[in-house]
Amino acid sequence: MLLYKLGGPQSFIDRSHALSHGQVPVHYNWAAFDAPAAVNRGSNCSTFSENSMRANAISQLAVFVGLILCSTLPAVPPGEPHVYKHVDGSDLTLYVTQPALPEDVASTVITPRPAIVFFHGGGWVGGVPGQFDEHAAYFASRGVVCFQVQYRLLAKNDTAPPETCVADAVSAMHWVREHCDEFGVDPARIASAGGSAGGHLAAYLGTIAATGEPPASDARANAMLLFNPVYDNGPGGWGTARVGERWQEFSPLHNLSENSPPSVVFLGTEDKLIPVATAEKFRDRSLELGVPSELYTYEGQPHGFFNVTRDGGKWYFETVFAADRFLSRLGWVDGPPTLTSPVAERVVLITLDGLRSEEVFGGGDRRLMIEELGAKNPEELVARYDRETATERREVLLPNLWRHVQDHGWIAGDIDRDSIVKVTNGKYFSYPGYSELLCGIADERIDSNAKKYNENQTVLEWLNAQEGFSGSVAAYCSWDVFPFIINDQRSGVPVNAGWSALTIGDPNRLAGLNFVANNLFHEWERVRYDAFTVSGAFEELQTRQPRVLYVSLGETDDWAHAGRYDRYLLTAQQNDFFIQQLWELIQSMEDYQGRTAFLIATDHGRGDGREGWKSHGSSLPGSERIWLAAFGAGVTARGNDEGHTYTQSQVAATVAALLGEDFNSSNPAIALPLPITRTAR
Repeated sequence: MLLYKLGGPQSFIDRSHALSHGQVPVHYNWAAFDAPAAVNRGSNCSTFSENSMRANAISQLAVFVGLILCSTLPAVPPGEPHVYKHVDGSDLTLYVTQPALPEDVASTVITPRPAIVFFHGGGWVGGVPGQFDEHAAYFASRGVVCFQVQYRLLAKNDTAPPETCVADAVSAMHWVREHCDEFGVDPARIASAGGSAGGHLAAYLGTIAATGEPPASDARANAMLLFNPVYDNGPGGWGTARVGERWQEFSPLHNLSENSPPSVVFLGTEDKLIPVATAEKFRDRSLELGVPSELYTYEGQPHGFFNVTRDGGKWYFETVFAADRFLSRLGWVDGPPTLTSPVAERVVLITLDGLRSEEVFGGGDRRLMIEELGAKNPEELVARYDRETATERREVLLPNLWRHVQDHGWIAGDIDRDSIVKVTNGKYFSYPGYSELLCGIADERIDSNAKKYNENQTVLEWLNAQEGFSGSVAAYCSWDVFPFIINDQRSGVPVNAGWSALTIGDPNRLAGLNFVANNLFHEWERVRYDAFTVSGAFEELQTRQPRVLYVSLGETDDWAHAGRYDRYLLTAQQNDFFIQQLWELIQSMEDYQGRTAFLIATDHGRGDGREGWKSHGSSLPGSERIWLAAFGAGVTARGNDEGHTYTQSQVAATVAALLGEDFNSSNPAIALPLPITRTAR
């Protein structure tokens, strides 16, 4: 049933920004519309028999009761209220959610923007504005002006047709068009949208209201976003008890024409009000008329599945993400969707070996930018990395990491904010650290970096054995001990590490990369340069598209051991760049975009002072302190953590939790996930 959301934060919105768009013609160039002609991800439905229609009527009654109950919930007025109509002694209001204006708005010319007019569901007898709060807030962040409309409801025990409902919908659209200048709206780009009975009103504005001469036709929509709409009101359709023989006046399905605007429809295959066959008929008839129409079906989902309150917002994300792409194909919004999934479908785990929290949170340490500590050009190093404040220093060293944290991420380990992330194995060097991080437990038996196969199961191995992940887990690591840490022989997880040849990807690119790697001077024989590791990860992503990818970069630790603070900083900055390149690649890939989480960690801390920073271990205070960061899909925590203590061992279960999986079920000794996801216990 349709569920009404009682307010709450806009938890799925990444950021808000103003967009500008040029004018588009009122008459669409259908041939230029580059979306697939039809999208159908569900199974077909056959024609109902008489008996099945009776059964369906009973199911519809149950859902209808649910719709009525929704109308008793209190409303939280969304957006800026404006009275658009006075009728029957009452004011009817619509609520406006506008895009954020640029900071220099006084000197900025705002190009007319698209708009969406939303109509709530409720069977024409219930519901209130506010059902589309999150939709309006998100699309406003994409530069779209959004309106949510209050309209008159029918008496629950009456059988009158929805004349007042459609009349109010027409009035609301007229009002929006009359106030385009006030809200900076492009009159050629106004979409109607709605769910269930609200979807009927939205479809009415794109079909029936699109006929005739002005001023009646001024109520037409330029596009339709329809969430399980009850748009077949003909014989055997929904609402026929009300419309009776007047069904042709009200049924959008039976009023499609070549003047109808493009449409996108979202429907669950278990919807008891709208058969999939009806949606397919609407789409196919539109296409026959030369009108672009897309249909997205969702297996096993009932009526109202698209609401943000359902299944943790999963279907809200899926439908809004697709709606955003629909508007992008129309040229109404720019760039890829900025919405992120409430549960990640894919995770990229990245570790930066031995990168201290001191540099992550405080930037380069000027005390170490000296010739005695390997700096070949101290003046240049100071100019490049030294700034007045710690915030400025860290943002010049790791600009991309901190931008992601500020925009849509979380970071922990800043001791000045009493945020502590501890290594619990007591060894504070690499093999014990990576094993704790990947396995979720500290194993006192691991007391060296020797190439011995890990007896513990990593989260990578466990995920590789789960349904939906088998063969979709991969690791690319700079240090050549990782095949043993991950136990590639037992786990079945492919691990490309050290100076091993890259084998997955474009043959020509691989040949070039391997040639350079084989003939380049090797600073270290057991650790390859991180650029090759990242290149291999790039090829893996584009070729096999794993659901879980582990990337371990090692140069920061090795340059620190060599006493080269200049190269330690340069490599940290280089790795920040690599992380950004991986993120941008992922956002360009349809199956990853908006569905991927990044989790970033390190294996150990380091000592302090002129000599201590070079190494780590149980005898060097500070080696036990590390840092963690996360951003992207499924990450609900935000900002720079304060006042909490976490452990390195929590990383493993967090990787699984981001994917909606429970690694702790495999072993009760595994540390619980970090409290940064909806699924973390």
